[in-house]
Amino acid sequence: MSSLGPYEFSIIVTMALHELEVNGQQVGALIPHSGVSDNDTGSTSVVVHVNKGEDVFLRTNMISNNGGIHSDSNGYSSFSGWKPM
Repeated sequence: MSSLGPYEFSIIVTMALHELEVNGQQVGALIPHSGVSDNDTGSTSVVVHVNKGEDVFLRTNMISNNGGIHSDSNGYSSFSGWKPM
């Protein structure tokens, strides 16, 4: 991050469990409710304080979806973050 303060992170994903982490600490999670062969899509937003130099990332669940983030013509995944003014 280029400066400290609150940031909003938005996640849109297909498939199973995903966790938003800041410096290895879970600050949000998303669980689209899909069956074994379904491609359900879910979304969430999280506002969290982030300091300069901290790592922010989306962790996928290796057990439920082999760690993949799925995107195709049935649904697209995205991850974005910004600092509100």
